[in-house]
Amino acid sequence: MKFNCRDWPKGLNHEVINNDPLLYNCQFKFPEKCHIDILNKVMDYSEARNVDCFKDNPNADKVMNTWKNYLINKYIGNEILYDFKAIIYPETNNDNFTFNKFETLEKFHDSITKNIIITNDTKLIEEKNPEIMLLKQKEKYEIKIDLKFKEELSFNRNKILDEENPDNLITANKNNILFLYIDALSRPHFFRKMKYLTKFLSKFNKNSSYEVFQFMKYQSFKNDYYMSGIQTIFYESNPKINRIKPNNSHILSHLKQKGYITAQSANYCFKEFYPVERELNYFKKTNIEEYDHENIAMFCDPFFLRIGDNPCIKKCLYGKNSFEYVLDYGYQFWTKYQENKKFLRLSFFEGNEKTGEVIKYLDYYLYKFLDNLYQNDLLNNTFIFLVSGQGNSYNDLYNSINYLDYDFFIEKYLGTFFILLDKKGLNLTKDDLINIKNNQQNMVTAYDIHYTLKNIAQNKFYSDVKEVKEDNDDNLGKSLFGFINSKERGCFKYKQIGIGVCRCYDF
Repeated sequence: MKFNCRDWPKGLNHEVINNDPLLYNCQFKFPEKCHIDILNKVMDYSEARNVDCFKDNPNADKVMNTWKNYLINKYIGNEILYDFKAIIYPETNNDNFTFNKFETLEKFHDSITKNIIITNDTKLIEEKNPEIMLLKQKEKYEIKIDLKFKEELSFNRNKILDEENPDNLITANKNNILFLYIDALSRPHFFRKMKYLTKFLSKFNKNSSYEVFQFMKYQSFKNDYYMSGIQTIFYESNPKINRIKPNNSHILSHLKQKGYITAQSANYCFKEFYPVERELNYFKKTNIEEYDHENIAMFCDPFFLRIGDNPCIKKCLYGKNSFEYVLDYGYQFWTKYQENKKFLRLSFFEGNEKTGEVIKYLDYYLYKFLDNLYQNDLLNNTFIFLVSGQGNSYNDLYNSINYLDYDFFIEKYLGTFFILLDKKGLNLTKDDLINIKNNQQNMVTAYDIHYTLKNIAQNKFYSDVKEVKEDNDDNLGKSLFGFINSKERGCFKYKQIGIGVCRCYDF
């Protein structure tokens, strides 16, 4: 049975994909059969099993028994207490946890476990004054988050801004970047499942002081490649194994040099999002930069790890959805450093599962997080990136040549990508926005996101780059505030986009 695909290509405010051959080098194919909508809620195992994170919070005895068995099985020399007041998770933004030192994810997990503090000593808890801990409250355990404001760090980063801007003029020097990363979410699936966010973004148009830009032709990369989307966005170059080149570097280096305070949180038990065993050689040639604040260790908790990497139900942890802790940590960072220029990366992995249903549970919470910041004037001078690493996964259900013309197969490499920005606070004019408006219909990739972030960090996000033409050299990306020649864009430019990955077809 064939179902109507009429609404499939539409975006915010009913914007549609433009495949005019006079303007573009290739066309983004629409599916001939659309079946995802008829499967809506059919495979919602969270609803079928009545999963309620608040009600499913384990009692104290279960927590203590689980931790005791976990530590015994790990053979790690922690003092094992049956009855403990608190577990203090280690801070991971330091040399002890630099991720390219670990050959496997398991070794990283073990290092986290080895460095936790299990205690009944109230004085020790007060002395450590941890950012994140698991604390016993009567018959339950609860996660407590208290991000510590670093006064000296704040002063030193603002000093960088003062030196760059001695006249204290109000310029783009004060821009913030909020980067929201969702591991697997196609653009069409965003509109199916993220109803609150869709409504929130839709209200920002050219007539408001904020404006949202939707990139209709965002082509994502294969996820199991060392130059996958997430690596390409945040790393400066891709070193060749047999060629002498400067070491690769993280974009955090640029951000810190420009006065940004940086932080990240992700409901994933690792500092980056890739199969470390297969990509270790790449990252051994990389200069790893640490975030100033980081919330990772709590997601190496045995109650989280036992859920599995890609569960088809909500990821609960001690009475909350795991993504709530990511948002709580991010909110504390954003509000405690109001006088600083900030870069915050929040990452979510609810989309990386085979039913396509779990992601919808993030929708309301992420909307409330953004709306709360907006209503309290905490998004002034801010660029918000909403980016997915790839499209829908659906690997187990629909990864077959028999589904080439179906929506779920075509969406596999069509990612979600929006930029919401404060035009008034960033002093952006109509002329400054011409290119980014045009680029909404151009084929764009993770390379373009990388160069856009870099230009923002260098305070060149509009007038300095808006008239630059696209070169014919090895440059694979451009700032989205710059001119992109649509006729020079196609899958042939990128070795990450093979025949099975490319979604921009020749006319």
